[in-house]
Amino acid sequence: MSFGFEDENDVIDAAVDNTVNAGKLIIAAASNNGSLSGRARPARKDGVICIHATDGKGNKGGMNPSPQSKTDNFATIGVAVPCKWKGKDMWKSGTSFAVPIAAGFAAGSRGIDAISRLGSSRFCDKNRARRSFFGRWQR
Repeated sequence: MSFGFEDENDVIDAAVDNTVNAGKLIIAAASNNGSLSGRARPARKDGVICIHATDGKGNKGGMNPSPQSKTDNFATIGVAVPCKWKGKDMWKSGTSFAVPIAAGFAAGSRGIDAISRLGSSRFCDKNRARRSFFGRWQR
């Protein structure tokens, strides 16, 4: 989810809760307001993987909210991400640009995990697949 908002939205909150309760993976942008505000919705909700942005060398981007204690703080490249818009090369930055990259990592990880278990009675343990890429996080 490459968006974030501050105000409560019952419709989006219910959709996120239903998706998390169904065991699906939700990855959302942290926020682009720096340390002026915390994590945006839906990234701050329990069960949602919040993604911060880094540059290509792993340095945190200035748009990230401050890391939170007692929870995981995941990040991937989201600063100066090469893009093409109307035939022109450009570079965009933000936690919303880090989200699709993190989603790609997660999809690849889950695919590798599933392939490695072909023929296994544990073919698709969603909780194990989550931990295999993202490690543990508090719910």
